[in-house]
Amino acid sequence: MPARFLLGIALASALSPARAEEGQAVESAPTRHHLTLGGATPSIAEVSAMILPHVGSALFRTGGRWNHGFGMVARVERDSAFGSVGLIYGLSTSTWTETGVTPVGRADIAVHTLQAQLLWRYVDREHLSVYSGLAGGLIHVRDRERGGAAISATAFGVSLTPVGLAVGGRNLRAYGELGIGLSPLLSGGVTYQF
Repeated sequence: MPARFLLGIALASALSPARAEEGQAVESAPTRHHLTLGGATPSIAEVSAMILPHVGSALFRTGGRWNHGFGMVARVERDSAFGSVGLIYGLSTSTWTETGVTPVGRADIAVHTLQAQLLWRYVDREHLSVYSGLAGGLIHVRDRERGGAAISATAFGVSLTPVGLAVGGRNLRAYGELGIGLSPLLSGGVTYQF
């Protein structure tokens, strides 16, 4: 048991990025902040909310078409001892059109998400970062039928970023991510580190 403990300490100190030579002080890495903006596809949660409730209903039998309009994501984060902690805002708009009925019905849908996120960068080089993340927060859906009333709902959900990749310069990089849950299935854009 003591041998495993000492081996663990030796391994941790060998992997530590800042090691002091005899008589020198250890400098910690400067704290970085990240601002990320990008375009996005719908999330799995959004697709499930729009499609699954209608399977087998008259809407599917008469014909319906879901069109994704606009998707964006913004994230602000700060490096910490546990990884990068941050806040994500997402917006996605779409329309649902009933094509097999007269008159043609149409609904405008807006989905807002606000989540707290923790990212782990397992590759963090000067020009490349590879990371994964976990987040949780609120999703708010507003569904307004043309000429009808608006329906709103808010719920709590979680999301997972199995893999994200950022490539570019020291401060400005292009990124792409894969998401599950509230996060967009695919997103990409630019991230600025300062």
